[in-house]
Amino acid sequence: MARLGSTMLDVPNRSHRRAGKALARPGRGGLSSLHDYAGAVHVHSTYSDGDGTIPEILDAARGAELDFVLLTDHAEMSLCGRGWEAWHDGVLLALGCELSPDGEPHSLALELADASGMSALAPAERLAEVNARGGLSFIAHPRGHRMVGMDIPPWREWSSPFITGLEVWSFTYDWLGTFRWRRAISCYRRPHARVTGPHPDVLATWDRLASRRPVSGIAGVDAHARPTAFGRFKIFPYDMLFRTTLTHVLVEELGHDASADASAVKEALAAGRCYMGYHVVGDPTGFRFIAASDSGAAQMGETAALAKRPVLRVALPASAEIRFIANGRVVSGRHSSRAEFAPTESGPHRVEVRHAGRPWIFSNHIHIAS
Repeated sequence: MARLGSTMLDVPNRSHRRAGKALARPGRGGLSSLHDYAGAVHVHSTYSDGDGTIPEILDAARGAELDFVLLTDHAEMSLCGRGWEAWHDGVLLALGCELSPDGEPHSLALELADASGMSALAPAERLAEVNARGGLSFIAHPRGHRMVGMDIPPWREWSSPFITGLEVWSFTYDWLGTFRWRRAISCYRRPHARVTGPHPDVLATWDRLASRRPVSGIAGVDAHARPTAFGRFKIFPYDMLFRTTLTHVLVEELGHDASADASAVKEALAAGRCYMGYHVVGDPTGFRFIAASDSGAAQMGETAALAKRPVLRVALPASAEIRFIANGRVVSGRHSSRAEFAPTESGPHRVEVRHAGRPWIFSNHIHIAS
């Protein structure tokens, strides 16, 4: 059971770490072998500007019952040679990095063995170089942010063909969007009350990009756990953030080979075979979104042919407000734990779920092809 202000939502507790939760068989399509794993993406340690060591981060992840953590220290890739990308007592640590040149917008790079020289490149050139080195690029906090001690410009190079995905939702930046210095104490003491979900501009940008080609969406936490100037408490410690905006990946069962498992998680993020969940509202494990037709079932990140008359199907672990989004527009909705919608147009289709007005689940796209 999870609580958000006056909102309380009954959902099953997660006790499936390492084994994941096997998905219910959707009929034809061979998706029954996929498992649902929840993790924190965009995390910083003492190797860059985070305040926690990797063992401390892993302890917090275990306390939050995470399956994986994606560590993205600033251009720090030397961890790859130190054996950290492995299973650690039930938590998979996967490695990436955040490319954050001074005065430039930021991006996350995965499957990149060498980040040298990236800081000297312009944003579009940086994405091209990541691609040339075999990596994947996700735009971090795409709207940027400006306040005392923080000046991150927004991402503007949306025409780049090397954008793998973008950080659609980040607890830290969702909260910062409503932060006001005159209400600083209230903002800190009741942070969840100020979380409203992905910014409409980011969602619109994502849908627009996805109308041209597949672009995945992920949730981040941007965890640093920095202490205040007085050092008496930390601004959003890891164990708190690891219970907020998490990304769930749908992959074959993990737990056999750490290197292969880490790659499987990153590949699922890149393919859009994942969804975003706000765990403060409730654990979304068990969420399903597929396109079913006589020829089989398509998963998030995949394509279904309009000519096959697919039906989009959603299943939730608890009743909530379900909205189907087609090409950036709301086309259907209902309050239930199950919903269906028959697409009438081609383009990217996704699902948004809210409970008692609170943002809960945001799916990746299923692409309907004409």
